[in-house]
Amino acid sequence: MTTSIEQLENAIRQQAQSLANNYLQTAQQQVNKILSDANQRHHLQETRQTQKAQALADQYFQRRLQSSEIQLQAALDQMRWNLIQAILQQLNKHLQQITHQPQTYLPLLQQFLVSAVGYFKESKLIVEVTANDHNQLTSQWSQFCQVIPNTQCQLRISEHTITGGLIVHDQDNRLRINNSFEGLIDRLEEQLYQVMTTQLFATVTPIRSH
Repeated sequence: MTTSIEQLENAIRQQAQSLANNYLQTAQQQVNKILSDANQRHHLQETRQTQKAQALADQYFQRRLQSSEIQLQAALDQMRWNLIQAILQQLNKHLQQITHQPQTYLPLLQQFLVSAVGYFKESKLIVEVTANDHNQLTSQWSQFCQVIPNTQCQLRISEHTITGGLIVHDQDNRLRINNSFEGLIDRLEEQLYQVMTTQLFATVTPIRSH
């Protein structure tokens, strides 16, 4: 009898142990599943946070890169402008030097005069020059104007700021042809800028190559 009770007790113990082991195994599986799910969620969250952080970092980098590119482009534009202005200054100096070379400058003035007179139907015109050119041309004006035999031109000091060349207009000042150095550069400005930028920056690579 005792044995039976002991056997039963042992059986119950064994059954309890078996159930406990089963519950423990099931619980461990559930715990493992919970931990796995948690790890996955944590990893996913970390991934999302990492991606978000990476996206924010990328955005920050792109903003900094764009800002740097804008600053660099502005610096290049300023350098381009400074170089072009320096070249224009050198060009103006070169033109002013020509005014001190009579053998070159006087024939050039005559070419300017012939070119300007061709735009007028009138036979009496006004020719404006610098004060220095006026002093040099006054004594030889008649001879100078032999290149335009059918036109009478009156020589005057220009009221405009010019460094060389001449301005021709009719008696009523309704039509003016500006063949001064300044007028020449103004008319050729677009071509001059195109030539200068092409020569200066033909070998410059873009900031970004897309």
